[in-house]
Amino acid sequence: MFTMWGIAFAAMGLSGALTTQIEQRMKTMPFYSDNPAYMQMAHAMTTGPGILLPLGFGFIVIICLSVAGGALGAKSVGGN
Repeated sequence: MFTMWGIAFAAMGLSGALTTQIEQRMKTMPFYSDNPAYMQMAHAMTTGPGILLPLGFGFIVIICLSVAGGALGAKSVGGN
């Protein structure tokens, strides 16, 4: 699951589509133009390390949910 999600996210990041989407969403926020911190955050999210952060977070979330689901399934079946 993470591999498929990661490939799609990386392709969007490399093609520039992700940068465009992030900038458009940040500009629709009413306080975007008033606060330079949001402009800096938008720029940071469109660089290499900024793109790797959501990939790392996605990896952790997907793996943890998969492990929790497996453990819950094993517990409900009553296996040793």
